[in-house]
Amino acid sequence: PLSSRTVAPEAERASPTPGAKIAAHLLLGVSPIYLRAFVAEHRIDRTMPTLALGRLARELTAHSRRSLLEDLVDSRAVLPGTNSPPCSAATVFISHAQSCSFVKLLDAIDAHVTMHALDPRQVFVWLDVFCIRQHEIECDVAHIGNIERHIGSVVAVLDPWFNPVCLTRMWCLYEVAHAQSSARVSLSLTMAPS
Repeated sequence: PLSSRTVAPEAERASPTPGAKIAAHLLLGVSPIYLRAFVAEHRIDRTMPTLALGRLARELTAHSRRSLLEDLVDSRAVLPGTNSPPCSAATVFISHAQSCSFVKLLDAIDAHVTMHALDPRQVFVWLDVFCIRQHEIECDVAHIGNIERHIGSVVAVLDPWFNPVCLTRMWCLYEVAHAQSSARVSLSLTMAPS
């Protein structure tokens, strides 16, 4: 049966930091295609900040107390109009300010996919609100640096482009610093089209 361990089996190996292991659910990523369907299903508008989505995630996972992606894996859902899974091993870590619009965050992710000519069905973003268990945040965020090193690609979202909020947030700076401290991690910037 499909599980977070079968989707990200490499989680069973030691993480890039000796002695530490990364839980399988922390190596999952979600398809941008699924994220758009999630926005439509939950009627998320352009003004909703990602922080509010965290509250929605806690509500949706109140019974399981797992991450949204763990529940999604167990649901056996597929991407709209395809037989492709909505989540798999993460291919890119997204660093963003949770005070910014979730829909604009998706616009920025789409811009990154387009700019790099990536197949959106093969892109699985590590997005905190979907990947972290919202009922035990502290346990999961302790692994951010290891997660970035494992994925190998970090994209920082500049919103707004002329005065990026992410550059004023400690967590975003922490994520960027971890990316820059490892030769194994590439760091890119993206922004939503204006």
